[in-house]
Amino acid sequence: MGILRKIFSDFKVVISSYKGMIYQVIGDEIVGIFGLNKQSGFAFHMAILAIEDMFKKLDAFNRDYKPKAPIGLKVGAELDRASIHNFRGSLQNALIVADGFKKSLILQKNAENDTALVGENLYQATKSFFEFVYYGEFIEDTLSIKAYKFVLK
Repeated sequence: MGILRKIFSDFKVVISSYKGMIYQVIGDEIVGIFGLNKQSGFAFHMAILAIEDMFKKLDAFNRDYKPKAPIGLKVGAELDRASIHNFRGSLQNALIVADGFKKSLILQKNAENDTALVGENLYQATKSFFEFVYYGEFIEDTLSIKAYKFVLK
């Protein structure tokens, strides 16, 4: 638990530094949201930059602390519309309805270790600025999600 607390603490700093917000932490998963604040600008680009920095932070953690087995990271991210209900200053008490959460989860669950997969919408919005490789398509329930692997620098 101490390892997760340290890593999540670093990830929370990264996410907030790119104008994202932590929605929730569920076990060994952290859910961040970008673009909630309209003044955040270029939220989809900021999300990709945050992903890149999270991988760098984890790489530094593995180098510095030398765990018995390196800690890995799987990321799933998608750009999607959302409806927010009962938002009173704290995301933890709000109800957010969006297919983006489910799409992101499907991408994350299908990612290999140390891989970030993005969905079609996020890929289309950021492909001019970042490098991606087509990864495949996942079908779950009524959702069909094209996945693109973010190429880390």
